[in-house]
Amino acid sequence: MLKGINKMFDRKKPTSRTGAQEGNEVPQARNQQQQQQQQQQQYSPRGDDYDDSLSELSENDVHSGDGREQTGESAQPAATTTAAANTNTTTTTPSNRNKTPTRGAGKKEKPKPKWKNPAAPVVNKVNGFFSCINNKLVFCIFFVISFVNWFFTILGTSLSQLDVVGGACYTYWGYKNSCDTVSYSIRPELLSCSKIKTRLQTGAAFSILAILLMSALLFFNLQALMIHRAEGRRRKYIVNAASNGEGVNNQQEASLLKVESPLKWRIVIVTAVALVFELICWCMTTSIYTSRYCEDTQLPRTTAYGVGFGLLLTAWILEIISLVLFALVV
Repeated sequence: MLKGINKMFDRKKPTSRTGAQEGNEVPQARNQQQQQQQQQQQYSPRGDDYDDSLSELSENDVHSGDGREQTGESAQPAATTTAAANTNTTTTTPSNRNKTPTRGAGKKEKPKPKWKNPAAPVVNKVNGFFSCINNKLVFCIFFVISFVNWFFTILGTSLSQLDVVGGACYTYWGYKNSCDTVSYSIRPELLSCSKIKTRLQTGAAFSILAILLMSALLFFNLQALMIHRAEGRRRKYIVNAASNGEGVNNQQEASLLKVESPLKWRIVIVTAVALVFELICWCMTTSIYTSRYCEDTQLPRTTAYGVGFGLLLTAWILEIISLVLFALVV
């Protein structure tokens, strides 16, 4: 009898224990579900639909079944599934965050060093020097030297290029037995030495072209001076209601010569072509002197440079210097 009563009490004890745990297990399961839902909303890539279905399944598992023991057993699989889902999400999403950066991705490219012209300091100093020079003075010098070049070219082509022993000489227009006379003894077409004849004829042709170009250059220079003079008069008669300082500035601007860019480069081009023609002229004379055509090279030299050659060479050198100053300053 006593053994039977003890067995009955032993069977009833588990039920009473589960009944005591009922009030604690259900709130704990709900708290776990809420925490799991919050974690899933943060990390789950499947969205809110999956979380709602998961919560419905967990609630059905808690409230379904005959006994209270099934609630504890159903809550455990739900917790395991949600934990597995959390582990999957945590392993998938942070993979994008924890990617190791590629090599050299965060490094900034070093700027390439700029190429520096080694002649830039010299050019700046030269420009600073020429900027201090009065361009009106330089233009006046250029105009005077251009006139001298034109005059010397006319004289040089008419005077002797090569003097011969005995008073004779060669010019671009023929051979003279006496350089003091005006008449020519032999014209270039009648010279027996063909090499001397062709070089004298070439020098004569290019000397005429050089004289024509220098005449055009003088015309362009006069045109630039007239434009500057008209501009000065216009500024002089402009009535300014400004202060004395601005009046001084206007006077300084009036003292400067401004040549328009098209006219300036027209002058430069014409002068450069004229210098090339003059170069050809005195080079023809130099070739005759150095080569000694139609002469016996074993005998002493019988020729020397004449006055006309010296005038051409001097005018050519002066014109080059004035052209460089004009191009840089004006």
